[in-house]
Amino acid sequence: MKPTRSSKEEALTHRRPQFRVETTLSARASQRPKPGPRFPYGRHLFDEREIEAAREALLDRRLSGGERTARFEEAFARLVGAPFACFVNSGSSANLLAAAALVAAEGENALRPGDEVVVPALSFPTTANAFLFQGLSIVLADVRRDTLTIDAATVAPCLGRRTRALSVLHTLGNPCEMESLLALARDRRLVVLEDACEALGTTWRGRAAGTFGALGTYSFYPAHQITTGEGGCVVGADPALVPALHSLRDWGRDCPCERCASAGKGDRRAPLPGDWDRHFLYTHRGFNLKALDLQAAIGLAQIEKFPRFRAARKANFARLRGWFAEREDLFAPTRTPPGGDPCWFAFPVVLREGRLSRPGLLRFLADRGVETRPLLAGNLARQPGFSGAKIRIPAPLPEAEHLVRNGFFVGLHPGLSSEDIDAMLRAFGDFVDRGGAARPDHLPAISRRRSMRRAATRSKE
Repeated sequence: MKPTRSSKEEALTHRRPQFRVETTLSARASQRPKPGPRFPYGRHLFDEREIEAAREALLDRRLSGGERTARFEEAFARLVGAPFACFVNSGSSANLLAAAALVAAEGENALRPGDEVVVPALSFPTTANAFLFQGLSIVLADVRRDTLTIDAATVAPCLGRRTRALSVLHTLGNPCEMESLLALARDRRLVVLEDACEALGTTWRGRAAGTFGALGTYSFYPAHQITTGEGGCVVGADPALVPALHSLRDWGRDCPCERCASAGKGDRRAPLPGDWDRHFLYTHRGFNLKALDLQAAIGLAQIEKFPRFRAARKANFARLRGWFAEREDLFAPTRTPPGGDPCWFAFPVVLREGRLSRPGLLRFLADRGVETRPLLAGNLARQPGFSGAKIRIPAPLPEAEHLVRNGFFVGLHPGLSSEDIDAMLRAFGDFVDRGGAARPDHLPAISRRRSMRRAATRSKE
């Protein structure tokens, strides 16, 4: 029997070429890639609601940003409590767009090429790249090993004559201690930017991470708290920045939308003819960072599910944290600043120096199907891609270095069941029970020397 189509689908396709849309995943089951780790660090979760939303977007034959993009921006701004949001094609693009908008801005939030931006040494590459691409310089500040976030005490020594901004990263969803950072920024008149790409759902004193600074950024990569496949957002409180954000995202054109027009930007047609089409008027040297309307449709469905996703992440974190809290002689606990309520992206594991072999543990976990990742890029100063970049490092970075040697993370996403969490913890426990102590070649130099001295003393006895 020939399947019947809904009246909505009939209406949508009445004036358009006919094409077939798969509405289930079963037809593609044989084409799925081979399964990866049993317990991946991240997993995208979607069902028929996202598939149907994407299907309707395709049937509307509008692929580039349109009505769904506007609705997603409004819904996301409401979700985090921001006056506006600008949807882009990735979290990295959100960082790039935020930096470019501030360089294009006028007034107190304006940055200019040659200005310095303080960035945490432990961060993701595009947190820093966004500023370097705009001709800005970065200054690396150290982090706290117990929070993984930028240490306000190390920011003050980073400030110089050209320092104009402070970029903070809510690492793995753990909120920064914003009170001291914001106070320092006010005293030194620094523009604050927040990289909340891993921190959707995180709050500090009841306010969403990403909404404290001039601009904040989020990522919707598949492993993150919600996903649009790829995607990201810039949020902010200053409506004067909206025209620059939209223009720079959309090739640099003078955005004709109502929001940008109401911000009082005005168009600048001279020396072009008076009848020049405003859609082809370019007021900035921009990019193409637009996301698809199909992605916005998926995002709207994900926002509806976000409270359940957040609750699952918090429950999984609590299960993991309880097990590690009983073994603090081997694993250093991660602390959340007072007033913070994190929505964790992943579970950080920081080994006590010299107690366990990290290479051995990572291999053991991989054999048990537990996927791990290092703590972002570690210390950016160590990454070869930053060699020769405009980076100033005014002081040693011992805490970032400690986390490079001893830290990594595992998953806690909503796709992991209670049984999965139990299996992951058994893997850690089995490694410890089998004597996963660090061998001398894995110890720091000073500990290695002490180990050799003890061995020599025992041999004399």
